[in-house]
Amino acid sequence: MGFGGGNAGNGGKSGTDFDTGASTPISPALIEREREEEDKEAQPEQPSSEAERVKALESRVVELEAALAEARAAAASAARRAEIERELTAAGAIDLEITTPLVEQVVAGMDEPDVGRAVREVRAGKSFLFRAKPGGGVKSESMAGEPSRAGPGLDELANEARSSGDRSDLLRYLRARRG
Repeated sequence: MGFGGGNAGNGGKSGTDFDTGASTPISPALIEREREEEDKEAQPEQPSSEAERVKALESRVVELEAALAEARAAAASAARRAEIERELTAAGAIDLEITTPLVEQVVAGMDEPDVGRAVREVRAGKSFLFRAKPGGGVKSESMAGEPSRAGPGLDELANEARSSGDRSDLLRYLRARRG
């Protein structure tokens, strides 16, 4: 028969075999060693000799120079693209997303890049990508019922309507063709 209370069979302990309140002492030297190992893992290996260090620094300089050249090229490309878009806007381009690559292609083929000349070339070849000339809207005289008979020939009117893209030129051509 037990002498104590309800824990007579296990010597007064609860149902576990280890003491949760006790902690294992850790020496400060062990903590310091762990920190040093973590620091070594976090730092890249340092070259052991002066020659290796110089070689590593030279390779880093080459990497940085390449990155700088790439950044300069990107900046120059962005500046050229902005200049192209300004010129296209001034020329009355309808869609910059379509006309910008066309102008870039023409500029790339030039010996001396000239964005203004490239825009004029694209406009001459693909006038449908640009707005009609300013002041070239439909005028009341072009809407008159009877076209003038003493005007230019049919071929000239067709060429003018095609090259200008102006509605009044197109109407003049259509009326002349009709009769």
